Amino acid sequence: MNLLNDMIIRIIQSLLLLLFSQFILSQEYSESQLKKISIDIVKDSNSCLFISLDSLGNPRARLMDSYMPNDDFIFYLITNSLSRKVKELENDSRVVLSFQSLDGKSYVTVSGFSVLSDDKELKEKYWKDSWTPHYKDVNSLLIKVIPKSLEVISISKNVAGDPVTWKPVTIFFN
Repeated sequence: MNLLNDMIIRIIQSLLLLLFSQFILSQEYSESQLKKISIDIVKDSNSCLFISLDSLGNPRARLMDSYMPNDDFIFYLITNSLSRKVKELENDSRVVLSFQSLDGKSYVTVSGFSVLSDDKELKEKYWKDSWTPHYKDVNSLLIKVIPKSLEVISISKNVAGDPVTWKPVTIFFN
């Protein structure tokens, strides 16, 4: 009987430890706190992975330099007007931007849709100095990315995905 009691106590202790560790690893944050954590990750990354869909619906990814002038997760990027991504975005405006922290322990993925613009005033307003060497003598288009959803994982801030499915914490935009 003592052996059975010891086993039951160990099982209960293990379950309590598991529950406690899940509580510690997946701290609850408000949406505004999650957005702040996400903004910090975006600002910590040097570039983003920009993913669009080709004419067959296959994803095409490339590293790009994005600009988020406000904390609203609307991003601006620049591209050559003759690049293949322009045709892709004209055919299907859905895009994904993915940012990883420099330490590799956090990421943010923004899903949304894009709008292409050749408006000179908008380009001047949202231009980043780091784009100039590459686009100085090129006919460029501004890509505006409007978010529909955001996923975030941050090990350092204890923002973890679902412990069973690993689904990240998700924020939806109007």
